[in-house]
Amino acid sequence: MRLYADAADALRLISDKGYRIVVLTNQSGVARGYMTMACARQINYKLVRELRRKGARISAIYFCPHSPEDKCNCRKPSVGLILEALKDYPAHLPGSFVVGDKKCDLDLALNADLKGYLVLTGQWRSADPSDIKKGYRSLLVLARQLPPAPNVIV
Repeated sequence: MRLYADAADALRLISDKGYRIVVLTNQSGVARGYMTMACARQINYKLVRELRRKGARISAIYFCPHSPEDKCNCRKPSVGLILEALKDYPAHLPGSFVVGDKKCDLDLALNADLKGYLVLTGQWRSADPSDIKKGYRSLLVLARQLPPAPNVIV
């Protein structure tokens, strides 16, 4: 696991604007035998520790350990991980959004009726020029442009 250089700064800025950060991730390496559930959890713990060490806070990480062939409801772009997160962290959905660098992240936003923001990292690093117009060069660029979170009691 490697963090992008500006990831902690971006997440800290998003938190400072009043948003809660919850990570939703597909980890099909578990189902495919590339790693154990314990290993996947350790990677997630390491992510939280590294970000916390740099002053950024993640409220929770939810992950799907299934393969695409399992057709589960927790694998993005299905909304199962969002529903799980909402049980633990109720949220004002009209003020919530999904940020991702893969098509499944944007499809998740669409399926959950949330705003979706594309960052041009990961799979989208060499995006088609028409996609670049719709995306943000990095999470930090997006974070700087986000408005403050709505003041809503959930």
